[in-house]
Amino acid sequence: MRWHLFLYPGKIVLLTDLVKVLSRECEMFLLQATIGHRSKDPAEASRDSLQTTNFASRCCGKLLDYEGKVSRLLWDECIEIIGSDGTQVIVCLFHFPYTHELVRIRKDATIQVCGAHVLRWPTPVGGKLVVGLCARSHLNVTAFSDPSSSCIAMGTRSRRNRAHKKWSSLGDFHRQSMVLSMWLLEVLELLDTKFVF
Repeated sequence: MRWHLFLYPGKIVLLTDLVKVLSRECEMFLLQATIGHRSKDPAEASRDSLQTTNFASRCCGKLLDYEGKVSRLLWDECIEIIGSDGTQVIVCLFHFPYTHELVRIRKDATIQVCGAHVLRWPTPVGGKLVVGLCARSHLNVTAFSDPSSSCIAMGTRSRRNRAHKKWSSLGDFHRQSMVLSMWLLEVLELLDTKFVF
């Protein structure tokens, strides 16, 4: 996946002059800029690349164990849990190999995540903390909710080999770093609140 260096996590970007275009190849609407912008000079591009590296290095190596009640399914592979102190935590499962287990999780069930990687604090889409699970992380249900309540996912929503998601044109999120994949999804979620697709 190719992505402009100036779009590093945490930077505020003003998007103007966008036109909604129907892409027949992707079978979706895309936002396209009508005016091209000059290329960045090498010194500025190098500085932005360094800022991206510094941001990622601050997140690396921080692991967290957390327990909370399931609130909702945010995206196909992200759930929101609320801790005992009311803290909203977004759990990103892009790199967790057992996302099919989401089908069995109901709202208000208590889950515990162990060995979760701290990705961001805070997040612009409402959560106070974003953590990501990898193949070495654990997700355990410690208390079940009312059996009559509905599951947060009605079916196995994760189809990692198919490319029909609204963000599929940006590439395979599962092959990106946790920080980048979560940040890209946040950008799209914010765009989704501003534009109707």
